[in-house]
Amino acid sequence: MRSKPSSDELKEELRELLKSLLSKEVIGNLTSREDIEYHIERIDVTLGNVLNYVNRISKSLEEKPLEEYSEIRALLREILENCRKMKNIIKDMKSEELIEDLLVKEVKVEFIKNLEELIKLIKDTISICSKIEEELEIKLSGFLGREEEFLRGIIGKVVKIEEALQELKSESYTLHGLLQSKRPWKGPPEVLDLLRSIELGKRVWIQDIITKITGLQSVAGDLYLEEVKLEGDLLQLNWKEDKSPTMTIDQLLLRYPPFEPIQISVNGVRGRFVWFVESHNAAIPISVSDMVKIDEASGRLMSVKPMDLLSKSSKDQEITIEVKTKGKRGIVFIKYGSKNLYDRMRSKSLNEIQEEYEKFFKQRNRKAYSVSNLGYAWYCILGRGLSTDPYDWRCPFMNKCAVGRSQRSRRRDCDKWSWSRKLFPKVFVASERSFSFSPADMDVENAFGFIRPFAIKGVRVYELYRSAQWYMPSIVLEGPLVEVVFKRPIRKNLLRTNAIGFEIPLSILKAIMNSLLDKDIPHKPEVTIVYPAKKISLDKLLLSKYYIYKATKGGLDSISFLERNTSSMIKSFEKFYHRVSKEELRKDLLDYLINSLGHTLAHLLFAYISNNLEIEPDNLLYVFKVDEKSDSLLIAVIENSVWGSLDMVKHAKTKFGSLHNIVQRFVNDSIRFLEAHENEIESFLEKRGAQVSEKLSNIVSKVREMYGQLVDSGIILDSTMFLNHLVLSGEDQVLAKEIAQNVREVREWLIDAIPASGINTCIDGCTACLILERGCTTPLLQNILLSRNLALWVLRVLSGRESIKGRGRILGKALFNQARKRFFAFSPYIDEEGVELLTELAQKGVEVVLITNESCALKYQGRLKESGIALYALKTPRHDKYYIIDRQVLIRTSQNLSNFASINEFSLECIEPEKAEKIESQDLKGGNVVPY
Repeated sequence: MRSKPSSDELKEELRELLKSLLSKEVIGNLTSREDIEYHIERIDVTLGNVLNYVNRISKSLEEKPLEEYSEIRALLREILENCRKMKNIIKDMKSEELIEDLLVKEVKVEFIKNLEELIKLIKDTISICSKIEEELEIKLSGFLGREEEFLRGIIGKVVKIEEALQELKSESYTLHGLLQSKRPWKGPPEVLDLLRSIELGKRVWIQDIITKITGLQSVAGDLYLEEVKLEGDLLQLNWKEDKSPTMTIDQLLLRYPPFEPIQISVNGVRGRFVWFVESHNAAIPISVSDMVKIDEASGRLMSVKPMDLLSKSSKDQEITIEVKTKGKRGIVFIKYGSKNLYDRMRSKSLNEIQEEYEKFFKQRNRKAYSVSNLGYAWYCILGRGLSTDPYDWRCPFMNKCAVGRSQRSRRRDCDKWSWSRKLFPKVFVASERSFSFSPADMDVENAFGFIRPFAIKGVRVYELYRSAQWYMPSIVLEGPLVEVVFKRPIRKNLLRTNAIGFEIPLSILKAIMNSLLDKDIPHKPEVTIVYPAKKISLDKLLLSKYYIYKATKGGLDSISFLERNTSSMIKSFEKFYHRVSKEELRKDLLDYLINSLGHTLAHLLFAYISNNLEIEPDNLLYVFKVDEKSDSLLIAVIENSVWGSLDMVKHAKTKFGSLHNIVQRFVNDSIRFLEAHENEIESFLEKRGAQVSEKLSNIVSKVREMYGQLVDSGIILDSTMFLNHLVLSGEDQVLAKEIAQNVREVREWLIDAIPASGINTCIDGCTACLILERGCTTPLLQNILLSRNLALWVLRVLSGRESIKGRGRILGKALFNQARKRFFAFSPYIDEEGVELLTELAQKGVEVVLITNESCALKYQGRLKESGIALYALKTPRHDKYYIIDRQVLIRTSQNLSNFASINEFSLECIEPEKAEKIESQDLKGGNVVPY
């Protein structure tokens, strides 16, 4: 009889079994189905972008029926034909059965053959784009004025098409390589992740094996944190207990992001270590292959090995990267390291070098900083360059920079190079999030009005880190923004987890936005711009915000925009305002507003869930998604844990009682918070205005006058942008002359003068209310891509705290068409358009009940009753109107089911089914109506 095996024997047996299962020949050739689906989805989305730009060009050319454009039209038709073929190929590739059968050799061969056909079509389409560009460039020489502006606009769109096609080609090649070298794994992706971890020699808890293979969840599960191995001298010095320490990817990108000197002192010098990522728009003079290891199949960052610029073994003690930017700056130069410091350190101590350094600067009446801190930088005040070399008190880029070359030709140092050093700017890594789940996994409860709550267990999340962003140092508060776009996004996989969120019908939101933008609709919500009396309507604030978004190329070129003088800026806005009424720009504006709203609501929900469930922000992610197909704006907060080990959904239901209650509390609390924030800002401005010193009084009145000129023209800059505008446009110098003061002093006073003048320091979002310091997908563009005032107003409208005026044809129909089960209409008048709306609802299976006046009932009873609509006529005249949708929303309005072109007021009330039944019953059984 065999004796009971010891625990060591069992471990050894399990280890041997795993070894046989995990041979590299097997695991190394596998990729998960999710990976394949992800790349196919990216290809499909990118092709959608191509089609969008092609359609825009086609619409523009429809207005130009000139013979000169016939060849371009023919080429565009060829592109559309290619896109149609691509769409069909992608549609076949997305087939569930096909992906399931990829293990079959013949299926895989056919799949790859289709993919190769797609790549060929992409290449052909790129060639056609080049032909269009050539044609347009030729025509440019023959046209002037508006026609030239039109052609340049078309060329810009063609460039966008080419960029999207290049991305499409890149994604297609990635998928092609994946299929050629890997075999699809048909089991759960979590198991494959586990197998890869063991294969790579990582320690894995036995509980993880049980959880991931069986699906049984540990009650005390730990957070899932994808880790990166840290290598190199720096890390061995600071983690002596482990020669190969690890750090989660979140911690790494927060503490030691790429392109930022690592602020750890080694041998007395800070900032001597740095690491880079291969990028589209950054020329890096060294190979990053030894510095960064990214898994080819998954895109996961495996290890980082920062380089020591001052090491004896290093080939380069100085490295200058060149970043291509949007706007007039062109190339931005970033220098790391110091050959001067390295040479001196070979023969002198740091104390001796510091003494020599201080003596040098004292002779020139300049401040001497720490010579051994490469975490600080000299910089160009125009944002064209910075250097961590402490000896670069003169610009080291004069030969490369156009501004520097012009100064050098006059044999002098560049006066745009700073006289002081600043801390190297904090680098943020921007991400893109997507998630997938089965609708069957959605736990949906009764809506709060039109806001439908949900929870999901088993949602799978991907996060792609696509770029690094930072503000260049400047004499202003925030210098130009620099973005380095990675060639291959770093991917973070979050295994199946939990999510809580809500959906709002997209059609309602678009109708609300259209009503806000309608020039003929009065009484728009107002926002205080200059305390106490200067206000502006919300639609004008949002138009200004959109103008700034477009004028700054999505926020990436704010300096070129702010360098314009006030009159130039106003003229530019006037042209923009004339164009915004065009259909093409209006759609783009609506998309911008919907995305800004979604992004803001996601931030608010993120903070709300974190605070109320007492979950650390590090353990949560937010996601928002605009889904045209399902007519929804989806907002969700996702648990950053494996298999939902925190069980956020259960925790939330226990605390709030239901998902419905969570959403209701979130809406009400968010409104209170945002309104209180507005009051706090006004209180702050009132105090600052009362504290104006005599020294500031002159400048305060001038600042208010200059800002008022912009506001009266429709341009609303936040306080930071306005300050930067004054300095960069040179208008601060004009101001200094007018009040007979030194420019440098005036710049210092401006920081206090702006809030003292009453200018709102938080017009539409700041660090005090919505902006996240970390975890945001647009870290440095939040002031442009968020809107606190829009979110507050929409929440007030949807919760019934504020009524809204709108056209029946747009807002009324959008609201009425939300009925899915029952539509109760009390409308004294109805016309052909109203009958059509009701019959369409009835055809969709909605139970429709109508109470109207007797003449309308007689006129339309045949068609209404034929559609199965319950019809009642009023015995005595009434003029009030109301509608109840699905016994969840009561709409009180001045809108009849007639004259839908008119402007009417709509007020929403979120009600319980019991109250809805009571209201309906009072009119149906009160003796004032007769059935027809």
